[in-house]
Amino acid sequence: ETFGAESNDALPVAGTLINSAGTFDTNANPVTVTGLTTVSGGTYSASTATQTFNGGLTISGGTFTSGASGAVDVNGAFTLSSGTFTQATSTLNVSGNFAISSGATFTKSTNSSALTLNGTTQNISDANATTNDLGVVSTSGTGTATMTNNLKVTSLSIGNGTTFNLGAGSYTLTITGTGTPLTTNTTGTFNAGTGSTVLYTGATTATNIATVAYVNLTLTPTAATTYSLLGNTTLTGNLTISTNATLDTTLANSYSLTVAGNFSNSGTFTARSGTVTLNGSSHAVSGSSSFNNLTFTAPQT
Repeated sequence: ETFGAESNDALPVAGTLINSAGTFDTNANPVTVTGLTTVSGGTYSASTATQTFNGGLTISGGTFTSGASGAVDVNGAFTLSSGTFTQATSTLNVSGNFAISSGATFTKSTNSSALTLNGTTQNISDANATTNDLGVVSTSGTGTATMTNNLKVTSLSIGNGTTFNLGAGSYTLTITGTGTPLTTNTTGTFNAGTGSTVLYTGATTATNIATVAYVNLTLTPTAATTYSLLGNTTLTGNLTISTNATLDTTLANSYSLTVAGNFSNSGTFTARSGTVTLNGSSHAVSGSSSFNNLTFTAPQT
């Protein structure tokens, strides 16, 4: 059974909205819900108008499909505990915690429309063993978004005045895009947290490595790919260059690279005229690497 809003007629809901079966088609009309919106079964079809959920959005079954245009504004928590959320080609804005439970599916936008985190303090998590690619993710406003589990994005743009924190749980941020998939704009802050790993997996197209302070940095493309430093780069943990990956210090600048942990190279390291500094108290250098300037500032193993 399908229930559709009347054409050209906005639908305000002062309380809660629950879709437990059948299909709710907004019919290109804006819907504004004051209380919690829950999709526990059936299908919520957002069509092309803006959907505003001021009490948060919970999907505990069924499918929520955003539209070809318009935005889904979640002014509260976004909770995907079961079922599927399909972003389609519209933007998704979330001001509260963003949580995906194990077994739930998030399908990113097919046209690079952004998932924007615009809250004051937000926790971001995906409990799936193989995390969903959240697509183009950005932060805006003045808040902090903190990972509380592993996360996968196509790209991450940290907006001016905001902070993206990789958390305290040795989590992995996987970045699948190419080009320059991690940016901090002018005053955005990237906080590597504790024990984290940033994993670049974008393949075949040249990719730039953002100049931020990493803990562990791993390059694992599925096909031959060159990753280039954009500035002098420091790691407080390990550097891993996997098969198919080339890490280039960049021809025009020969940026320096400082690594406190292990330096593991199964691919290619292009040192040019740059300097690599190994400054940890104990770490290993493995694989075949040619260095221009190599500096040790602590005992090595």
